[in-house]
Amino acid sequence: MARNNNDAVIDKSIQKFIERRDKIVEKGFMAFMQSAMDYLVSVHNASDHHVNEDSTLACGVVHDGQVVKIWGHDGTEQVRWKKATWRLQNIVPELPQKGWVGVLLSGMKGWYAVEKEMGHLHDTISWSKGNFAKYFKPYTVR
Repeated sequence: MARNNNDAVIDKSIQKFIERRDKIVEKGFMAFMQSAMDYLVSVHNASDHHVNEDSTLACGVVHDGQVVKIWGHDGTEQVRWKKATWRLQNIVPELPQKGWVGVLLSGMKGWYAVEKEMGHLHDTISWSKGNFAKYFKPYTVR
């Protein structure tokens, strides 16, 4: 009987550890993705559309194929084509179904200069690569 009780305690401890780990990773991803979206907004000029428009930039966090959260940039100007959060939701089935995924996208319907927007996204990719370690530390076995 004591062995079964020990097994139950060990199983419960492992489950709690996994839940805590996932909460820590989720918190890191939320902060990282918000910072990446803030960076993407910052590389635009003050007069560029995304800076002022609601939900034409969006980011999201997905875990094991399930949306944890998707949110758009609040630019304070309501626009009728603000579909970035919707488009991000639609690509979730195409993402890896295991592990954590962060996605940042920029809607470009209307008068956007696609080449310029792609340049901003590439700048943000470079920023993300350079700043990832500020949010996540490598796992080391001791």
